[in-house]
Amino acid sequence: MKVKFTKDIVVDNSQPEKSKRRRWDRWLYIGVLVLLLGSFIRWLTTPWFFDYAHGILLQEQYDVKFTNDIRVLDYKIHEDDYVLKGDTLFAYERFNENSNDKNIHLDSLQMLRNQNNGKDALIAIEAQIEKRRLFLVALKKRLNYWLSEHTRKEKLVYLNVITQNELANVDRSIDDTRYEIATVQAEYQVLVNERLKMLQSLSYANQLNKVGLHYANQKTYFISPVDGKIDRIVVQENQICYKPEKVFSIIRPVYFVRAYIEMSDLDKFEIGDDVVVVLPYGYKNLAGKVSKMYAVSETKDDVIVDNSIIDYKHGVVVEILPTNCKGWDKLKVSNIPVKVRKGLINI
Repeated sequence: MKVKFTKDIVVDNSQPEKSKRRRWDRWLYIGVLVLLLGSFIRWLTTPWFFDYAHGILLQEQYDVKFTNDIRVLDYKIHEDDYVLKGDTLFAYERFNENSNDKNIHLDSLQMLRNQNNGKDALIAIEAQIEKRRLFLVALKKRLNYWLSEHTRKEKLVYLNVITQNELANVDRSIDDTRYEIATVQAEYQVLVNERLKMLQSLSYANQLNKVGLHYANQKTYFISPVDGKIDRIVVQENQICYKPEKVFSIIRPVYFVRAYIEMSDLDKFEIGDDVVVVLPYGYKNLAGKVSKMYAVSETKDDVIVDNSIIDYKHGVVVEILPTNCKGWDKLKVSNIPVKVRKGLINI
């Protein structure tokens, strides 16, 4: 095998260009490291300078609720209206606890059942009265027969056709019939009197049932017990509001914070302490003052209880009021979790 060597082979002696190194990624790593380090230092040192408590931002509100099911008939107000104490807010009718979804009230059915039972008893008494009346008619016919028989046999005695004993037997029959008539007449009168009393009782019971049913389902107006703004109306017109539900709330533009202090931090908060209310969602912090402290511990509201953050679900309740209107007057929400911050040195 022959191998040819030619001069066509070209050898490239040029060197590759060095790629430029990017240094911005190092600065990014450094920035992230500084941020993490700063967060760690803040988390580590914050307890040295501040005490914290968890709480809820609340407004004074009155929830319109009822102990029975009601139907809202018509509203006299709209959402966001400001009402005064004593204003008429809406009309409603009250349902009995036993009313069903088809608006057939068991009270009215029970009333009809009682009426039917009373009528059945009345019919039974009237039947007894009729029996006594027919019996009296028969006894009076028998008495008339024996009286006529007495007259006839008395004449026969005068003529000596029959003996005196046969006339005496007729007299005994007349006496027995008269006694029986007197007994049946007494029973008849007792039944008549009982029927009269039953009619009066049924009439009075029907009146009471009608009045009670009228008052139970009559149209009633709800009067505002407080001043405030009407919040979202939950139950619309012609809808039923059940006992656990609320129709709407009346909100007063007065904010306060209900906070819960851990038992270990109880001696770090006092009435009159100036605190800072730290709001979530980017709101500015608010200035407040501890106005009340309650002695009995309570379970924390579900709004702020988070098992991953809060170890204890009990705390001593404190109430925090605004020290000035700055920031508080711009709030538009309530029932949100907040933190209460207090410096170790109260200034």
